[in-house]
Amino acid sequence: MDRLSYLAGYIEGEGCFGAYWHGEYLDLMIQIVSTDSDVIERVAALVHGRVYKYGRSHQGRKDAYAIRLFGKKAAGLMMELYPLMGKRRQAKIVECLNKYHIYRSERPRGTIPVYATPRIGSGEGSEDRPMLSQPDTPYPGTTPAQPDEDISGLQS
Repeated sequence: MDRLSYLAGYIEGEGCFGAYWHGEYLDLMIQIVSTDSDVIERVAALVHGRVYKYGRSHQGRKDAYAIRLFGKKAAGLMMELYPLMGKRRQAKIVECLNKYHIYRSERPRGTIPVYATPRIGSGEGSEDRPMLSQPDTPYPGTTPAQPDEDISGLQS
């Protein structure tokens, strides 16, 4: 069996794709979790990833092991795996890559936003978080920070 087919099958059953906020930054992630350390080590070698061990959450439960790939590495693997995945996973890959592409294209390269990006909506999930607008256009209800303003107290 070739590498991609093995990964596609394994991730279809034991993995997930996502685009998650880390503070002010949106990042792609592939996460693969298993309670079988030998299998997860093999997968880690195939994706050039690192295995993280999670202790048991409840008495009598097995330890869990996870691999997480972020950013360009995750994007590349998502694109490689896309034709081999089921329809639901393909839709999730497209959703994640589109979200990431919009975020990257709206944000000037090498810059960080200088204004607060409030959550919009009633929920607490990352879906409520707005994409960044043009750098000089604040979101409704916000104003751009001036270069001499102290923005250390602002929360994202």
